[in-house]
Amino acid sequence: MSKKKTPQEKKESAYEKDHYTFPWASPHGFRKTWKKKKSHVNRVVRRKSKNLLHQVEKSSYEKLGPEDESLTAELFRKGLSRKKLRKVGVVSLQEKIERKREYRASSFNIGARSRAGRTAGFRKFVSRLLDDKEYTEDNLLHLSRLTNLSHFQSFLEEEPSWVPKLEQWLLSGQKRIVWRHSKGKQRHSRNG
Repeated sequence: MSKKKTPQEKKESAYEKDHYTFPWASPHGFRKTWKKKKSHVNRVVRRKSKNLLHQVEKSSYEKLGPEDESLTAELFRKGLSRKKLRKVGVVSLQEKIERKREYRASSFNIGARSRAGRTAGFRKFVSRLLDDKEYTEDNLLHLSRLTNLSHFQSFLEEEPSWVPKLEQWLLSGQKRIVWRHSKGKQRHSRNG
């Protein structure tokens, strides 16, 4: 009869004995697929052994010497090499907890890091936009889409020095585009 365990002992044994899968490998899928994998490997071994036995039986009808018999025994052992079947995706409770702790530690403060990355990206885009002095419709369209994003608006609130520069760029860009369109219409009307 086994000894009655204390809660601490139960917890220790659960750490070692209990096994789990992770969410990306469905929790109930392992117990279904493991049977299939194991039976497939056993089936392959049975087929190999059956084929080897048939070869030995065929050759046994012929007269075999003691050297030939040992060769067939070696061939039989080599031919029955079993594929190593491993349980992948199943971990003990202790491993699962350790992995979760590592993930939590690596994802700590991820919001601040992504916010810093967004701010750096916005800063780079705006500075490149102001330095290029190319007033294309694509740049205007891209900037108008960015202004609708709440992250870009918070970036402008955090760094208000960009706002007058962007307003100036927008005004001169719109004037330049209107001027190009009117010039293109004049050329078209002259040629028409």
